[in-house]
This record gives sequence, C-alpha cells and structure tokens, in this order.
Amino acid sequence: MFLDFSSYKNVNIIFSFPSFGFSTNLASQFLIEKNNCESIGHIFLEDSKFNFMTIHKGKPVWPFTVYYSKKDNFLLFNCLINISGKEVEVFNKIKKLLDNIDFKNIYLLEGIASDNDKHNIYYYTLSNKKIKNINFLEEAVILGISSLFFSFYPEKTIGLFSLSNISKVDFESSFYLLKVLKDLKVVSLNVDSVKDEALFLKKYMDSIIKKHSVAKSLKEKDENANYIG
Repeated sequence: MFLDFSSYKNVNIIFSFPSFGFSTNLASQFLIEKNNCESIGHIFLEDSKFNFMTIHKGKPVWPFTVYYSKKDNFLLFNCLINISGKEVEVFNKIKKLLDNIDFKNIYLLEGIASDNDKHNIYYYTLSNKKIKNINFLEEAVILGISSLFFSFYPEKTIGLFSLSNISKVDFESSFYLLKVLKDLKVVSLNVDSVKDEALFLKKYMDSIIKKHSVAKSLKEKDENANYIG
C-alpha cells in the first residue's frame, strides 16, 4: 500500500518493535487503544513468513501497521514481529516514508533485558536535547534497526530504554515508556488510567505463559522418558 503523508505536518514519530518483557508492544497497544489511533497503512516484507493477518475482537491485526493519532499528532509504527535478519530491508522501507514526512522527532521505544523487578529508564540522543529526571545512557551497545535511525537521523532520534524483566510480561516497564512520552508532551495519555486494566491483562497473560510452560515441560518429560517394565 502506498502511504501518503502529505497531509501530516510537524508530527512526532514513535517506533515500537518487539522487545524484552513485551514492554514496547504493551506501551504501543495502550497508545493505539486509548488515543483512538487510526490505522493508515501497513508495511510488508519480501519474505512471506513476515506477512500474515491475525484477528482480535473481530478486527484484522497486521504484523506491521502505521497508526495516526489526530489527538496528539503522532505517527506510530507498530511492529509485532521479530525482524532479525531483515533490519536493513525494513529500515529502507521506513526511510522512504520518513523522507516524505514533515516530522519533529523520532522516538524509539526499547526494552533493556533485566533478570529482576528493578525498573528504571534511560534515554540516548546524539542531539543536545536534555530530558529531565531520566538518566542519560552512558554505556551500551545499540543493535539492529535502532542503530540505523541514529546513523541516518542523528539530530532527531531519541531512544527511550526501559529495564524489562526477561522472564515475564513486564507491564510496569511499559508504563515507564508511556510516562516519559507523556512528560515530553508527545502523548496526552493518562498513564494511571490503564494500570487497573493492565493488571487484569497481566494475570491473563501470565496464566497463558504458565500453562504453556507446564505443557512444554510435560511434553519434554514424555519425550525423554525411559520406562522399564
């Protein structure tokens, strides 16, 4: 689909790719639902395994969708699939779009792997922009598609990195990302308003993960069993 961005002026750009603890996916989903974001198009890759459609609440959900929030004037590029090995192809498609958009800043939502429940958030930018009450990322290795944004849009790219627990669905980490976007006036979402809903969803998702882990454990036990008698 050809995406025409000529009508969007001075917008902010938010990128959300799969991350540890599902923190970025959760943050973007709350933005989509609570800001009444409109789906304006999709990005497809040459590899067919990346192109599919799922159904949620009777509506189609595509693996890589571009949303627009009229309320806060931002474009959200929401990717639900692992693009490992396809980073350059994805970036080149995105760059063709960005080069035709009148935008202010690019915000990259990231989850940093953590093995405990300690939460914190960091930011990184090559510009002189300072963000209050957030730690500047001093030591790290930025990989994949994020590094390409810093390379091609050094003055406009801002990375937001939230510690995310690698062993569970980390809703709290997603709130840190949302709060920073709110403090920067990129979004107007009331972060506290989604916490009760998030806790309910967390219990549901944790139960699914637990059932999956038990089923996998039983399957492995059955496959590795050596019975005598």
